[in-house]
Amino acid sequence: MNTQPNFRKIIIIALICTVGAIIAWFAYDMLTFRLKSTSPKNNTEVSSELPRVEFTFNKKLKDDKLIDRIVLLVDGENPSRQIRESMTVQGNKVIIELTNLDIDTEYEFTITDITAENGKKIAKATLKFRTKYVPFDRLSKADQEAAINEVEDPDTEQDPMYALTPYSTQDYKIEYNELSVNEENPGGVTPGDQRIITIHIVLSNADYRSDVNKVIRQRKQQALNYLAGQGINVKDYTVQYTQDPYLGARP
Repeated sequence: MNTQPNFRKIIIIALICTVGAIIAWFAYDMLTFRLKSTSPKNNTEVSSELPRVEFTFNKKLKDDKLIDRIVLLVDGENPSRQIRESMTVQGNKVIIELTNLDIDTEYEFTITDITAENGKKIAKATLKFRTKYVPFDRLSKADQEAAINEVEDPDTEQDPMYALTPYSTQDYKIEYNELSVNEENPGGVTPGDQRIITIHIVLSNADYRSDVNKVIRQRKQQALNYLAGQGINVKDYTVQYTQDPYLGARP
């Protein structure tokens, strides 16, 4: 009995199925917008020397104030100190540089309302991990370099607002300063007695032609949401709002 034709038929069917599966996968990848991976992996234990976290999506992101919508929880609560050194959107990645992670602590990053360049949206992406102690010789090369480069600096204990500011978007700018005896209050207030966050609201000509007060309220809230996402409790500061002429009005 000659089984050669049947064998060839099986091979042909297998090839057709494989090609079909590949085409279907590419079609699915083209038609959907999704989170491909995170670094570190979700719900894992990592070294407290972790230098950064990354969210990788399958499409290029629209950088539509995305970093304002990144929320961090530490053991289920807002962080009490600066954890994020910087946040950037690079192509299809969101990269968050980290500092001051504690051992045996749970960290949870959540990004909401994520939009791809083609307009497709994801409601939410979350990354959760727990830190642990890892001996130096068992750290990855990147983590070893981060540990070596970490230098004790007295400035690391200063107000976290210094690391966050100045910060600006097309809608607002945030600045920070501590009241100075010589420059601001010769009456005797010592530096640091008043910590002032200034939020400059930027308005366009179109904004003035619309409900400008509503726009101002929205942009104030955007700025406050950003600060809260960085672990800043604005109740600990004096917050003032301005629209400075030097910022200019957008057309």
